[in-house]
Amino acid sequence: MDLAGLPGSATTSASASSGGGSSSASSAGSGGAGGSSTGSAGSSSPSSSAESSSSTGSSSSTGTSSSAGSSSGTGGAGPTTVVAGELLVNLDVNDATAGTASWTNKGTLGGAFAKQGNPTKGTTGGKDAIVFSGADDVYVGPKSTGTIEGKDDRTIELWVLKPTVDNNEQAMLSWSDRKNQTNGRMMSFNYCKGIASSAISHWGDPDDLDWGSPGAAPSQNQWHHLVYTFDGTKAAVFADGVKMNEKTVMIDTRGGFSINLAAAREGNGFNKYGTLSIAVARVHSKALTESEIKLNYDAEKTRFQ
Repeated sequence: MDLAGLPGSATTSASASSGGGSSSASSAGSGGAGGSSTGSAGSSSPSSSAESSSSTGSSSSTGTSSSAGSSSGTGGAGPTTVVAGELLVNLDVNDATAGTASWTNKGTLGGAFAKQGNPTKGTTGGKDAIVFSGADDVYVGPKSTGTIEGKDDRTIELWVLKPTVDNNEQAMLSWSDRKNQTNGRMMSFNYCKGIASSAISHWGDPDDLDWGSPGAAPSQNQWHHLVYTFDGTKAAVFADGVKMNEKTVMIDTRGGFSINLAAAREGNGFNKYGTLSIAVARVHSKALTESEIKLNYDAEKTRFQ
């Protein structure tokens, strides 16, 4: 996939693990976080790009991450993917509830994402997706948990297509609240160009991230695997397995607010609506490493080619 204006090249070396030691990874199964897993740690399957490990559907803190085995079920991550800590949010357009009034979250937070406006299930770039018009369309999910608030580690992982990319800040996935904010208290994963927060708004230029340079952004009208990580010290953004930007940030994300698709909360309403299509959305409670992000991209890229 083309990355318009983006510097850098893919790397398979792992980035620094999360501040408290990353958790043992489990499979983001197609039936959700509890999808079945096969194999043993360190072994590889000839049909999978990731290593396998036995999983019980829960995570335990071991100080290292390992790849997970293949999963079965419907409406989730599909091929073998790596989970960092807990898979709190696990949404896939292939789930029967996608596009309905209540899109079931197969992640450990449970609950569902409620439709506001008119996001619709359709075909974009030849692939099934939830299409957001940018005009009051949003899916509003359960409230964030303490494991992804404050200064805690986290990962946001998405498969997204944006038909046009401009200088208007548009959210892909967010939590916290834009109203009465102070520096470092927001969490919004964005898709635009030309501004300091074109990739991440933590609120305040010192802690925001662009896609590597002011004019850069993942290319428009193509499917991309976009990932944000925070490991307790550094925030980073990736496009199609390639690290595009990274810097040390001082964040303290406000909690008690909903997790949202294609918009950012502002008081009792929403703002920064995204004109884009989303097929997969995952939120992890720890930071995926650079090599694990590449594994996940490789595991799912054929679905979006």
